[in-house]
Amino acid sequence: MPSLLDRVARPTRFIVMLFLLLGLSGCATTEGPALGETATLRPGWARLQQAFNQAVRDPKVWAPMLAAALLQIDDWDEDISDRLREDTPLFGSSEDAERASDDLRDLTAAAYLGTALIAPVSEQENRILTKAKLIGSEWATVKAARFITSDLKDLSGRERPNALDKRSFPSGHTTTASVQAQMATLNISRLQIGEDYQRSLSWSVEGMAALTGWARVEAGMHYPTDVLVGWTIGYFTAHLAQAFILPESVHLRLGPTASPQGFAAELEVRF
Repeated sequence: MPSLLDRVARPTRFIVMLFLLLGLSGCATTEGPALGETATLRPGWARLQQAFNQAVRDPKVWAPMLAAALLQIDDWDEDISDRLREDTPLFGSSEDAERASDDLRDLTAAAYLGTALIAPVSEQENRILTKAKLIGSEWATVKAARFITSDLKDLSGRERPNALDKRSFPSGHTTTASVQAQMATLNISRLQIGEDYQRSLSWSVEGMAALTGWARVEAGMHYPTDVLVGWTIGYFTAHLAQAFILPESVHLRLGPTASPQGFAAELEVRF
């Protein structure tokens, strides 16, 4: 069992890692210095500020948190959980609801990967490299959201409605589905199709994320507040991740290197 200090340190190290990545991406933007000039973090911070502002204005970020706060009134959270778990009005049984939550989460993963593959890129760009960077950055965003959720589960220790364990808050399924749905929506916005088609596709993917959360409540795995906070984490993380995508002007090279201690792998980043 990790100590409380370790639980706090893990997300701290994660935040430091993200800000280091932000520094690299900031130095490499077209707004930054030319090759050979002194690097500055200002462009990266500007992108982070823009992403943060977009996130806090998005109703998909703040509305679930507001709803979660309202559910603390007069035990509404527990009452809704008990009613949905007993009646299972949408999925028919807790077992079917749990299976549906897995399937719906996986469908949002297929949506963001599929849309990343078909999203157009400029003819001046290396298509394979650009696709690899996009998919890699989105995969890292999913891992980051899961990391945050796992640490919050450890810190909160909230028991699930079905008393299976004490990892109820927040919902990992919902966090994953929502971050994947938001990235799919961003990819869909790049597709060269009509706005009506874009809107329909986005609503479909986001509907799958919403159903994932509903299914987790019917399955008895989470309270409504667990799901709502999971939605917020997922959408907020996806917004912020847009500031950390490495631009095309960054060149990566991985190769062997020798040292007095022996051989090792070396990662070189040039901009």
